Amino acid sequence: MIKNGLVMTIRKHYAIVLTPANAYEKIIKRQHMEVGMNIMYTSEDLISENSIGRNMTMTKKYISIASIVIILLIGGIFGSQFIERHEDHIISERINTNENPLVSTIITVDINPSFKLELDENQIVIGYEALNDDATKVNLEGILSLNVEDAIELIVSQAEHAGFINIEDLTDDYVLITVVNLSENQENDLQAVLEKLEEKTKESEALKAVNMALIQASQQEFDEAMTLEVPVGLIATGYRDEASVKSFFADENHAELFLEKGSMITQSFEYQLKLVEKYLNDFEDGDVLKNQLQNAYNVSKDDFYKAKEMYDYAYEAYQLALASGVQEDIDGAQLRLEQAEELKIMMNQFENQINDVKTVLRRSLEGEDKLLLEKDAEEIRVRAEEEAKRLENQGEESQLREVEQNRMNEQNLDEEKPREQEQNRQEDQVEQNSQENGEQNGYEAPGSEEHNKEVQKGQDNSGSEENPGPSDQQKGGTTEGDGDGESTPQKSGGDSGGQSSKH
Repeated sequence: MIKNGLVMTIRKHYAIVLTPANAYEKIIKRQHMEVGMNIMYTSEDLISENSIGRNMTMTKKYISIASIVIILLIGGIFGSQFIERHEDHIISERINTNENPLVSTIITVDINPSFKLELDENQIVIGYEALNDDATKVNLEGILSLNVEDAIELIVSQAEHAGFINIEDLTDDYVLITVVNLSENQENDLQAVLEKLEEKTKESEALKAVNMALIQASQQEFDEAMTLEVPVGLIATGYRDEASVKSFFADENHAELFLEKGSMITQSFEYQLKLVEKYLNDFEDGDVLKNQLQNAYNVSKDDFYKAKEMYDYAYEAYQLALASGVQEDIDGAQLRLEQAEELKIMMNQFENQINDVKTVLRRSLEGEDKLLLEKDAEEIRVRAEEEAKRLENQGEESQLREVEQNRMNEQNLDEEKPREQEQNRQEDQVEQNSQENGEQNGYEAPGSEEHNKEVQKGQDNSGSEENPGPSDQQKGGTTEGDGDGESTPQKSGGDSGGQSSKH
């Protein structure tokens, strides 16, 4: 029997078509098949609902044809928009234009709801698709035309709204973000997405509350993931067993495996503090476990910020030294900054101790043996105090180094003063010798007191009404005193005026 239908979704091995009877059918994927195309097929092309796919159950009832819209905008300037809805949520939406190819990069976002985002060359979302059944329950209306970082923020916040993320519990939530490059010339896409998300996290409460794992995958790995029904990012790490993102990262070995190829933006430190404080306050006062954890928490938190302040001071001092341009200051500040790198390691350890406190709190809520928890909490407290002592020693050493550096700077200044004085003496001697040589040659050296007096006298004479002009000299011949050299000041004045202008 020959049938016809409208292609709604295309997957690796199958496609979903909408029939004139307003029914959805899964058929074998054919070459040259495109979304929005009217095709003809037979009953032999039909695929049973259990044969393939990522649990996109076909027994769910889709709404009427009125919910599936193809809008052709006038002139085709903005192309067309294809929307597929399930109940009240859009599960697939894309913009099609005459430009080909339009899609530059594919990004998958796995929480457990899994989504595929299609980006243009500017990393703007031009299409997306719900990849599994859970994803159809997340409302992403309005995601088209968003920047990639805004789109990921929308997915995280809507997944939390739909109950797939619980930001109020002590269990870490992970968002796996995989950049699938469609060509070999897009190696920098992952780094660009990472940088945009790091910047976005500074202002986004939704992103601060989760851990974001980022990795790059090939088109081949993407296709394999679609077949195995495993998140693409896990395939990229070499992991091919069926697992959710949360269960994968719950295993520390898996997390280390991932970081060999990927990157992680962890839950913000401030948000971790907020959670720990919330659950510590739920304990009864006087509880031994609470006191141990509270002490470890207070020490680790305070020392984290002390170490951060010390490192920030060293970094700012280095920046100021660079701005000064004084190489001696730059070298000293750079040395202190290198020594302060140890503080960054300590900050990371303090942060890990806060995370250890959070883990014990979670285990307590899960009902683990209290004596065992108290033992672990005591170990955390002891480590925190040991690290606090190490930070104190680091601070004392830093102060000693600062004092020593200031002493050396003062010593350098003391050594520099005699050199400057000797240089000034030599310059004065040169100037004095120049003046003496000028007097021996019958004229005063420019700048000497006698020279300045002669210049002033010549200027006064040239400006006086009694001073004869050139015509008087020509009529009367030599004036009185010419033979005695009384005209010398005028000549000297003229010459010195030229020297002064040149000088």
